[in-house]
Amino acid sequence: MSFGGFLFGLESNGNFANIRDSDSFFRMDWIMSKIKAKTHKGLAKRVRVTARGKVKRKGTFGGHLMSGKSGKRRRRVHSLVLMKSADAQKTLNALGHHKP
Repeated sequence: MSFGGFLFGLESNGNFANIRDSDSFFRMDWIMSKIKAKTHKGLAKRVRVTARGKVKRKGTFGGHLMSGKSGKRRRRVHSLVLMKSADAQKTLNALGHHKP
């Protein structure tokens, strides 16, 4: 069995056969068409996509040590902020959103 991809298929007798050499039902294009894109679950828990496709994330520097920060700064830190466009595009790709 190959770890570099789907190079071997299972024959009816239970043995593995090389797909490139055989003319079997398990062709490379058939197998590759079945592979699905996966959502990055860790990222999906940390961001929110708006209806217009913008990406919101949590503000930074708000995890701990809040006693030394003013109330105004604490309120600002806990609000959601929009991601920059380059980062937002990478995020949308990782979440499985694609441009029409």
